[in-house]
Amino acid sequence: MYSVFIIAQREFLQRIRQKGFWILMLLGPVFFLLSMIVPIGLSMKKETASQILYLDESGLLNEYLYSDQTISFVETTGSLADCKQKAANYDGFLWIRKDHNGWQNQFFQSSLLDAKDPALLKFILKDRITKYEIESRTAISMPKIEFETATFPSENKGAPDQTVGFVMGLFGAILIIIFINQYANMVLRGIVEEKQNRISELILTSIKPMNFITGKIIGIASVAFLQMFAWFSMAGLISFSVHKWFKLDRFSDAQLEQTLRYTNDIKQSLEMNSLLNAFSSLDFGLLFLGFVFYFVFGYLLFSALFAIVGVSVGSETDAQQMAMPFTLPLAIPVMLLQFIGDNPDSPMVLFLSIFPLTSPTTMLLRLPMGVSTSELLLSMMILIASFFLAAFVAAKVYRAGVLMYGKKLTWGEIAKWVKTK
Repeated sequence: MYSVFIIAQREFLQRIRQKGFWILMLLGPVFFLLSMIVPIGLSMKKETASQILYLDESGLLNEYLYSDQTISFVETTGSLADCKQKAANYDGFLWIRKDHNGWQNQFFQSSLLDAKDPALLKFILKDRITKYEIESRTAISMPKIEFETATFPSENKGAPDQTVGFVMGLFGAILIIIFINQYANMVLRGIVEEKQNRISELILTSIKPMNFITGKIIGIASVAFLQMFAWFSMAGLISFSVHKWFKLDRFSDAQLEQTLRYTNDIKQSLEMNSLLNAFSSLDFGLLFLGFVFYFVFGYLLFSALFAIVGVSVGSETDAQQMAMPFTLPLAIPVMLLQFIGDNPDSPMVLFLSIFPLTSPTTMLLRLPMGVSTSELLLSMMILIASFFLAAFVAAKVYRAGVLMYGKKLTWGEIAKWVKTK
């Protein structure tokens, strides 16, 4: 084990002394800022008025429920059941009643209705009812107004806050692709250089192949962990600073109503409230642990595979060509982004979730949408088992092929080396 530590220490120190490492580390906050800007941009949908069907059983608010640029009110009559059926062609249905206890309002919304619209409707409705009460002089004190929301049964999938979760999953998947390709390629280039410089001949005289491969992978992984720690620390600091500097607490559910009374831009305030609620609904602990796990074992798996490629070729150019079939599957889930979002439980997505070359990115895309515990554990176990198998094969191939020069090995020869003791 001491030899593993020595190799890991050498790989770690060799890479953190390079200027490129520190330049890339400082670029981390830029990626984090982009991850904040993209969800905000996606949440800014085209400004169109929501079509709200309403049934006013009190018969008092018809002239007060006039339409504006944000919400268009459409009056209806009939039974509650009939009105709910009519509401299928609208963005929501509002049921208004009044008795000795005050005003009771219930709003039925579509599952795809923007999360800010119920809050906007509640604010507008309270304002219009208050205006009616003051003008009709039916009460001296402020009226008692109740507002409830419910959701129509719908075949449409997806909640309003899933856009932000899906974007966060996409951001994590892209980071996985960047980190794994960057650091697994370091293992590949290192083995190719050592083989070309014939340093491996000296190394194998004192270190077992398995210890050498393990030390190299762990050393480079330590560099990756240092960079990720710096990135996430700076990201947390930036997030905390932005939250305090812009006083985002005023857009929370607890303070939103007070904020709306003093703001000139109600729509923007409600959009910020919707975005904050979307972020708060995410399980960041699960996303972070998922990212760490799939990065660690994804990196270990691809490093072992790249080590096999590095030993099997004679130049770095050949190594990059042979490594392409391994790196391409990692990006396939991002290419199928729309399909995964629309069909998260399809057999194809399930296959991508458990296949070790695609599971790191696929599972990060799916975690914000919810993944069953059994499926998650199956994906993790297959990834771990795949790494140990690849590491075993890498050690076998390294011992047999590292001293061969001037010849490009075939997969048949590699298979023979794996079978030998």
